[in-house]
Amino acid sequence: QAYLAHTQRTSLRDEFTSRFSLLLEQHREQLDVVKEYLHGDDGKKLLNGLVTETNHYTAFKMLRGHRVISPYMRVLYHLLRHIYYNYYIADADIKEKKQYSSLVRSLIGNDVLFLIAVNASFIFENEEINDYAKYQFLLKEFVFFEHALFFSANEDVSGLKENALNEMLNKVSESLVHNYKS
Repeated sequence: QAYLAHTQRTSLRDEFTSRFSLLLEQHREQLDVVKEYLHGDDGKKLLNGLVTETNHYTAFKMLRGHRVISPYMRVLYHLLRHIYYNYYIADADIKEKKQYSSLVRSLIGNDVLFLIAVNASFIFENEEINDYAKYQFLLKEFVFFEHALFFSANEDVSGLKENALNEMLNKVSESLVHNYKS
């Protein structure tokens, strides 16, 4: 019976790792597309618009359904969801799961982290919780922004007023805190 239990654990681990590897590869491919986009004129214009935008909801809407950014966000969400809900040890704590989410996080630069923060920051629409709440929950559980340096995201973006990115980050952070309290 011990052999059977060991075989089942090994099988669960192998299934988890196989799917994780597939999703991680999809993540890498989509991340490359986003990075390339952000280094082009359209991407710099988008990032500049997000940073200097005075209305948080407008910044959120700029990313929603975006032809380049949205596919990446979906893949990242599915990858984090897989780690959180399909981890091969049923009673694993978040620390064990973070071994995988930290690997994902380490691949993402500050400019893309900023996009992720804006994308997942608005979880209420028409006074109801939207689907972004699930995404925000996973980001919070994995402490995804723990080592983020958002002020670096505008290094390649010309024409920003001083502290524009920090002001936008403060708006996003306030919204995240408010949404968690609600």
